[in-house]
Amino acid sequence: MSDGPDQQHPHVGEELLEADIRGTVIRRLVVVGIVIAAIMITSYLVPTRGIVDGIESWRAGLGPTFPIIFFICYAVITIFPVPRSAFTFSSGILFTAWVGLAGAMAATMFAALASFIAIRVIGREKVQPYLKQPVVRAIEARLARRGWLAVGSLRFIAACPFSLANYCSALSSVRFWPYTLATLFGVFPGTAAVVLLGHSLTSGPNPWLIGSTVFFFALGIFGLVFDARLPVDDEPPADD
Repeated sequence: MSDGPDQQHPHVGEELLEADIRGTVIRRLVVVGIVIAAIMITSYLVPTRGIVDGIESWRAGLGPTFPIIFFICYAVITIFPVPRSAFTFSSGILFTAWVGLAGAMAATMFAALASFIAIRVIGREKVQPYLKQPVVRAIEARLARRGWLAVGSLRFIAACPFSLANYCSALSSVRFWPYTLATLFGVFPGTAAVVLLGHSLTSGPNPWLIGSTVFFFALGIFGLVFDARLPVDDEPPADD
């Protein structure tokens, strides 16, 4: 019986993911320009005081425990294959910039670490059959050939689902602390950019917030470009 396409071409998955990186860089450049222009136009031409008052009234009606409930839901729900973008964006709208960013980062790291530990405890043999999405093989190929460096770079890629990167990292030979640090530095630019983007829509014209959003988007794009230029070893890194 002949080998399947993945056995005949072991690098196909990573080549596809590299193409995703290049495409994501271009898309982010275009999206960042459009988003920043839209924020500036909206902030200066559309009155946002009513939006802010409405959000404040809704949040006050839920009581002082609302921030705790919100970020617990963020942390627990995003352990599962649920996009975290809506939670991250809402963090900027519902809270101050710094509270929203701190809460979003804490919830994100909790979800990433909880996923990693849970998969390691459950075991590869029991989890692997449930991960059949095409992107899984590409992520696994990248992790096998770049180790923990791939964890950080995968966090920059918008096309790479957050939860799948968590699961595949746990199934790989990447250790806990390198995974934790790579995740922390990898998710920060994108998380900060989205939180500040959400906050700028309710805080009115604020050049500092807009500039910070641009900076963190640019930092994420720089990470993508830097990763795309890194050489890829032909052999997987040894697990010390």
